[in-house]
Amino acid sequence: MDQLVQTGCCAGSIEQRADQRQTCDAPIEWACFNASDHFHGRMIDVSAQGGCVESDQAVIPGAAVLVRLMSSDGSGTDRTIQSLLLAEVKWCRPLPLESSWLYRFGVKCFEYL
Repeated sequence: MDQLVQTGCCAGSIEQRADQRQTCDAPIEWACFNASDHFHGRMIDVSAQGGCVESDQAVIPGAAVLVRLMSSDGSGTDRTIQSLLLAEVKWCRPLPLESSWLYRFGVKCFEYL
């Protein structure tokens, strides 16, 4: 099942997802579960079980996060929630200084019963 990732957020690393990634560029807001502070970022790819996020805020692996995928009306000011994910942070790494964001982290969605 493990294979070398050629593109996407983890290029050059060993792929550990069971499902294929789909690239995207979606604005998000996220917060640690049950916390009032929220942060902005981008969802850069998704799969059936999780996704990869870029943000200016680091997060501790193992943390439960609520990720809100947002959409805009085009004005740049009015954003509405399109989807919600409750997920566990699996890893978090700093990005190179020339990147748009400071950190990249992977999330795995919690399974609902």
